[in-house]
Amino acid sequence: MNDSFITLANMIDWKTFEDSFKKYYLEDGRPVKPIGLMVRIFLLKQLENLSDENVVLQWKRNPYYQYFCGLEEL
Repeated sequence: MNDSFITLANMIDWKTFEDSFKKYYLEDGRPVKPIGLMVRIFLLKQLENLSDENVVLQWKRNPYYQYFCGLEEL
């Protein structure tokens, strides 16, 4: 539990992002990934300087990335 991604994930108020961005999504539109997940993956991408493809690959392999993105159990 001493990883920097765990610390950062626990410090951020993720609901603020969801509340701010939900007005841009239609309830009756195409299904999308949860706003919180998209924000978290975008932050990982920027923090680690990863491409779209690499952030997804690293997310699959790294349990700290998964925790940061809200997945608490595998």
